[in-house]
Amino acid sequence: MTLLGGLGTLTGPMLGAGIVLVMNDYLAQFGEWSLIAQGVILLAVILFFRRGVVGELNALQRKIRTPRGGPARDKQRTDDA
Repeated sequence: MTLLGGLGTLTGPMLGAGIVLVMNDYLAQFGEWSLIAQGVILLAVILFFRRGVVGELNALQRKIRTPRGGPARDKQRTDDA
């Protein structure tokens, strides 16, 4: 649950636990295949969301808030020569 939600935050493991509970309820309709489906989903999340769901959402939020060009570094210099 912690790996699914994300390490280093309080909300990560709580969100991970919620996702696991909802996933168990939803996948219960598939009978024997529910454990296999749950394992595949968890494996995919761990492989593709290395920071967990909360960590990836935080990274996306930082990326959206950061200006595209970044701070202006190249200011035009005026020479008095």
